[in-house]
Amino acid sequence: AVGIGFVLLQQVSLHQQLKKLLGELQVGSLKQGLSLWSQLRRKLLQSQQNKQQLEETLQTWQQILQVAPLAYLQVDEENQLHWCNQEALSLLKIENWDAREPRLLLKLVRSYELDRAIEQARESQQPKIKEWVFHWSNEDLNQPEREQSLTLVAHAFPLVNGHVGVFLENRQPLLDLTQSRDLWLSDLTHELKTPLTSIQL
Repeated sequence: AVGIGFVLLQQVSLHQQLKKLLGELQVGSLKQGLSLWSQLRRKLLQSQQNKQQLEETLQTWQQILQVAPLAYLQVDEENQLHWCNQEALSLLKIENWDAREPRLLLKLVRSYELDRAIEQARESQQPKIKEWVFHWSNEDLNQPEREQSLTLVAHAFPLVNGHVGVFLENRQPLLDLTQSRDLWLSDLTHELKTPLTSIQL
């Protein structure tokens, strides 16, 4: 009698745990006539199918971001570089980065402004826009040391689980074009002043 009571108690406990597990697996609707084990098997199958669909969707978006003309990077809750596309690697001169071994973004990209924009987006849970001049120095000893400056605009927006996504826009070509236009107008104005002054005299 004690053994039978113990077995019945275990079955009741298992039955309750199965009901709780089925309640947590909210995947579609199932027929009420099925046993708990059958419902659990079907819900697990549906969960696996949903997971596969989500993984395919994630892979599709990563492929799209990989060929996007804008640089994109994503950091986790500890500001480690979680993922980035090829445009970001070339723009920020990130070398020796492996997605399987996360590293702090600040160690890969020496930019306090970018790190601060990410922190502000995470803390406020609001998108942040930051424009700054990014100085990149060549650390290759085989080549002469030279420094490059790029005017970048970061669009940081918070994601789930403390992650932050950042789109980077290179404004340097536009600024160079504007400076060239202003210089050309200045030279043209200077060249026209001399004959106009002579004619006026």
